[in-house]
Amino acid sequence: MKRKEKIHSGGWNRRKLGMAIFLAVFVMLYRPPIGKSIENLLRSTFHAIRDFRSFYMNLETPNSGEQVLPLAVREMLALLRAHGLASYRVSERIMTAEETLIYQRIVESAWPRRIDPKSRHEFRFVSEPATSGCAEIERKGEVALVLCP
Repeated sequence: MKRKEKIHSGGWNRRKLGMAIFLAVFVMLYRPPIGKSIENLLRSTFHAIRDFRSFYMNLETPNSGEQVLPLAVREMLALLRAHGLASYRVSERIMTAEETLIYQRIVESAWPRRIDPKSRHEFRFVSEPATSGCAEIERKGEVALVLCP
């Protein structure tokens, strides 16, 4: 009985050793940018501490940081606010793989307003063809807000 336990525990140790070797080889070959990530994190932290007043003002300022969003997203946000919409939907073209950045950014930045497939208010690119039954409410640069039945 003792002999079987030793063999079994020895196999378990070999398995752990094999996993450790595999992990070490993976890390050496993959070379994740852990050092760069830590460097960026520390730089951001020290910048926030050094310029805390500016950092704090940005936290308390409504809509701060929106200047980094794509123009189409800023236009959609302006339309959402101007019309006081609680929910909206976006066209198929905005949701396509080519426009994933715009779709993701509007979902993030429009919160707590939510995308609702049943919403009558839809955002489209101005270049998209009009859909029958939908009436354009307002347009800003690249996007238009339309009301659909």
